Amino acid sequence: MTSYTPDELFTSTAPYYARFRPGYDQAFYDMLDARFALDGSQRVLDLGTGTGVLALPLARLVGHVTAVDPEPGMLDEGRKLAAEQDITNIDWRQGDSTALLSMGLEPVLLTVMGAAFHPV
Repeated sequence: MTSYTPDELFTSTAPYYARFRPGYDQAFYDMLDARFALDGSQRVLDLGTGTGVLALPLARLVGHVTAVDPEPGMLDEGRKLAAEQDITNIDWRQGDSTALLSMGLEPVLLTVMGAAFHPV
């Protein structure tokens, strides 16, 4: 039986996660839009972003998304998806919730965390 360290496990799953992880229903984004009056100027933090399942659709609704994940492979896949979709307002950052204060982030209106595959 093959065993993997947690880092190896997440790295090996990144391309599959990017391809097969289902997104969220449009009703979710409609609710965020209605509740937070998203007008294209807001800053949002997506913590545990993975490949950007939340960050990519949110980037179309807000001015800037900071997408944070501890796994570089997930972030690489997210960057690829963003490039394919011509999305340029996402800042992809490696880290977790313990590193947020040291990242020098600007204030955000909203923080989202999807179905993270790991502790964030």
